[in-house]
Amino acid sequence: MTLQHKIRNTLLLTVLLSAALYFAEYLLRSITDITSSQNISESLQISLMLSLLIVFSTKKFKIFLSAFISIALIFQSSNALFYGGWIDPVNLYLFFENLSEVVNILPKLSLSIILKSLAFIVASIALLYWCYRLAKDSLGYKTANILILLIFIFQPIRDGLLYPEKIEKRFTKDTHSLIRSFHNSYGIFASMLISDATGGNLYSSFRQDEYQDLRNSSSETPNIFIYFGESLSSKYMGEYGYHLDTTPIISQLIEDSNIHALSKETIAGAAATMPSSVRFFHMIDKPDARKQASSFNTSLFRYAKLAGYETTYLSTQGESYVNHIYKLIAGKYSDYYFTPPLMDSRFNDRQESDDRLAIDQFANLELQEPFFAVLQPNGSHAPFDAKSPSDKKIFGTGTELKEYENSVYYTDLNIEAIIEQVKEKSKSKPWIIFITSDHGTHVDGKRISRSLDLPASYMVPGIVLTDSQNIYNTIVKPYADCKKLFHKNFSEMIAKALHRDVPIGSCDKGVLFNGLLNGYDSRFVDIDEDGAVKLSVFSETKS
Repeated sequence: MTLQHKIRNTLLLTVLLSAALYFAEYLLRSITDITSSQNISESLQISLMLSLLIVFSTKKFKIFLSAFISIALIFQSSNALFYGGWIDPVNLYLFFENLSEVVNILPKLSLSIILKSLAFIVASIALLYWCYRLAKDSLGYKTANILILLIFIFQPIRDGLLYPEKIEKRFTKDTHSLIRSFHNSYGIFASMLISDATGGNLYSSFRQDEYQDLRNSSSETPNIFIYFGESLSSKYMGEYGYHLDTTPIISQLIEDSNIHALSKETIAGAAATMPSSVRFFHMIDKPDARKQASSFNTSLFRYAKLAGYETTYLSTQGESYVNHIYKLIAGKYSDYYFTPPLMDSRFNDRQESDDRLAIDQFANLELQEPFFAVLQPNGSHAPFDAKSPSDKKIFGTGTELKEYENSVYYTDLNIEAIIEQVKEKSKSKPWIIFITSDHGTHVDGKRISRSLDLPASYMVPGIVLTDSQNIYNTIVKPYADCKKLFHKNFSEMIAKALHRDVPIGSCDKGVLFNGLLNGYDSRFVDIDEDGAVKLSVFSETKS
């Protein structure tokens, strides 16, 4: 064979392999519930890179890389068909840990899902064989072998083992391509296996079985709305003593004789959005939170769905950012999912919107009662000047602090609009609204920070409003004497509203995560009888 023929065949083989990999992802997205649009550029680049590595590697490495691609297709297609998204590292871990449970579930799945999954498994095996047959006679280069070792074995496992403070930032997103997502998940999964084997995990996994369902025919089922704010610190709210009246409407609502209310400063679950959201919606008390979250045993969204609620998740944060959080806290247990591009086609996956877009979307939804709705807004996230319209900047402009105060005031106005919508939609059921935030932010003339050394970073509002005296007495009142509250206390109240047999937890001791679900750099929190908050380094032996 002449050199010209070899070059032509190599180019043809590369194009065919790239097209096959790209089409596999396109087809899988087309027939599943993966909501994010395919990143065409990323998918094509990765498909091309894999094809080149297969073509130019030696025989054994062709087999290895082809097997990796086939395994990725099998796991990603199965997870996408069953759960509507790419597989995350913890679910990959749990698949093997609970293999017997997975096998028992298979006969209960719909025939359509089983057939589609089998089709992708067969196609994946055929692709493996095809790749090997086409590429076996091509030249092999050790340079390609070394790249395969670095990219698919050394780099992902190294990151998982040596950089625990960074690894969760690579958690699965539907905006990632099929192979990139599996590469990320595989690296974290492998590092978890090694950490388990060597005793390298920071903490043992937090485990909690499903709380008993106490519902009966006479159970009261209130409509539930959760405003899970963004970067909203209680330290800048007039309701909690800030020198400016940034929250006049909230303060009026709490004093309203027609509303039964509880308002306490609250310690957030974490100083970052993802771990705080996961802890709140999965009722996780302490590290390591990853396996408990993936089990959905204590998922508030799941409890709501099982209790007959119509469930909704709305966010005005960027789709590419918030999608993986949505998958971790709601997933298949949410009937509706809205982010800016899904509410208005003028937005792309990376753009955020004004919080009013989600409030208007909620207003337009024809929800069946009882409903369970969650709004995760932009709230008071930096840059602060973009979080309130110009006509609502009543505290002036020109500094970060003034713009942050404006964002808090705008949140106050938005909460009023939400309450009006909840009241309007609650035609046959009582309602209960929970208002808090994922974490806070410290803002002054010198810095913007979420350091755990600064109370504004983790002190957030904790407000419950309901029109039912009975619901207030049974669910909310037990916490009325607490000096402060923790996010876990709000999770308990919501679970009780969903008729789960949840004990009343402590409101004077808790754990504050920093930025990771594994509990890296967490703190104990103690609240004394005067309400003063004291933080100390978390140790599992003392918990």
